[in-house]
Amino acid sequence: MKILIVQPMLTSYRLSFFQSLFDFYGCRLCVYYSLGSMGLLTELYRPKWGHCLGNVSCLGGVFIQWGTGKIAIKRNDILVLSGNPRYLSNLMLLAKARLCGAKVVWWGHYMSASSKRWRKVLRFIPMTLSNCLLFYTDREIEKFKADFLAPSRLLPSFALNNAIDTSQIERLRHRYAPSERAQIILFIGRVTKKACLDVLFQALQIVKGDKPSLHIIGDGDQVGSLKELAAELSIDHAIVWHDAMVCENAISKIANRARIFVYPGSVGLSLIHAMAYGLPAILHDSEREQMPEFSAFSDGKTGLTFSYSDPTSLADKISKLMANDTLLREFSNNSTELLSSTF
Repeated sequence: MKILIVQPMLTSYRLSFFQSLFDFYGCRLCVYYSLGSMGLLTELYRPKWGHCLGNVSCLGGVFIQWGTGKIAIKRNDILVLSGNPRYLSNLMLLAKARLCGAKVVWWGHYMSASSKRWRKVLRFIPMTLSNCLLFYTDREIEKFKADFLAPSRLLPSFALNNAIDTSQIERLRHRYAPSERAQIILFIGRVTKKACLDVLFQALQIVKGDKPSLHIIGDGDQVGSLKELAAELSIDHAIVWHDAMVCENAISKIANRARIFVYPGSVGLSLIHAMAYGLPAILHDSEREQMPEFSAFSDGKTGLTFSYSDPTSLADKISKLMANDTLLREFSNNSTELLSSTF
C-alpha cells in the first residue's frame, strides 16, 4: 500500500509537512507535483519523496497537469488529490483510482475567497466520488455539514487546521513589548490583487496622529502599480519594500520590530505566519471574502476587524490599536497561545 499525494506545485511552506509524513511512512509516501511559478516559494526542490511531473496547462478555464496519467495506482493505495474541480487531470485520476480499487482523499477548500457560489455544486460532484474529505480548517467542516447541498452524511470529513511549521519562528521570536516597538505595520504575502494593498495605502494616507511606516515582505504582479499609487498618495516615504523571503532569519529581523500585522484582502497562511510572531492582526470583516485560515483569527481576541474594502474604517482601527499597549499585549499573548494549541 502506498500513499500518493498529487499537488499542482510544491511550495516551501509545505516541505516540512511532507517530510514529517515521509519520516512516518517512509518510502510508502510519494508526492507528485509540477514546477510552480510563485518565485522563491516554488523553487526547484528535489526531496527524496518528491516526483516532478510535467507542466500545468490552462485550457479555457480548466487545467491539465501533464504526466499524472503515468502515476501507477494499485488496489488499496491511498490517493490524496488537491481539491480543485477545475483540474481535469485530477478527475481522471479519481476515476482511475476508483476503478483500481484504491481509496481517494479529496483535500482542499470547502469554498475559498475566489470561489463562485454556483461553482459549489461542481465542487461537490468529485467529493461524492471520494472516500474521505480533508478540509483546511474545522470551521470549514461546520459550514460543509450545514450546507443542504453537501454530501455531508455520506462521507467522513476531517480538517488539518492548515498551518506552517512554526518551530523556527518560536526560536527566533522576540518578547512582544509594545513600548519597545516602532510604529511599524507588517504585511507579508504575495503582492497580488487579492491582497487589496490599495485599501491599506488609502488608509495610511488618512490615519490620524503619528503616521506608521509599512514594511511589505513579498513580491507579485501588483508591485509596480502600487508603487505608483503610493507616490500619488504621497505616502511612498512611509513604505519599505522588501523582496519575497523564505529565510526565516531575515523575516524575523523585520517581524520582531513590527507592532501589528495588517492584511487588507483575502488572508491565508500569512495570518498564521504573523500570529506565530505574536503580532496582533487587523483584517477585514467579510468572512465570505477570506481564505480558510481566517478561522484562526478572533475579532477582539487576536486582533480587530475593519469594514470590508473601507479605507476609513481601516485607518480608524490602525489608529486605535497602535495607541493601545494593553490591547496589543493581550492580542499578542492570545495569538501565540492559540497557535500552540490549535493551528
